[in-house]
Amino acid sequence: MNAYEAKAARGWRGTWLAATGAGVVVALTLSGCGETNPLNPNPQPTPTPAPTRATVTVALTGVRLDTESKVPGYINSLISNMRLTESGGVAATIDFIRLDMYLPNNTLLERTQVPAAQVPGGPALAASSSRDFADLALGFNSDILTGRYIIVSVATTDARGNAQVTSTGQLIFG
Repeated sequence: MNAYEAKAARGWRGTWLAATGAGVVVALTLSGCGETNPLNPNPQPTPTPAPTRATVTVALTGVRLDTESKVPGYINSLISNMRLTESGGVAATIDFIRLDMYLPNNTLLERTQVPAAQVPGGPALAASSSRDFADLALGFNSDILTGRYIIVSVATTDARGNAQVTSTGQLIFG
């Protein structure tokens, strides 16, 4: 072996020894993983915080007006499919479903509501769930004139006593 080959062989061995030494250090470092912490020998998982209040949203689809009201005692009715969704993780009770009709200048013209005792299927809204009301009819007596609008609101009280009113956007007569 000439001097060049000897130097190359030593270089390879040196590199191999350095790599092996680094591997031993990594192996020794990793061997401590999974052991208990001497400052906290019995660690407990962090509990998931309990939900604090219901979060209720309301959506209307298939909205139509009926001038031969399906609601006794009213001339007109707004009929739609309504979906209530609770996403906060706390059960709620529906207090009422309300229809407010406004003039174009935002003056309240008429208010009607369905009380909790008359909510179809009962007033319960389970935690983290959706509830559908097919063809929900809300009656009103005011004339359907261009520019007037309706807002539908749902009031709820959750199992922790928090009250909330959720409303749709303006449903404008055109």
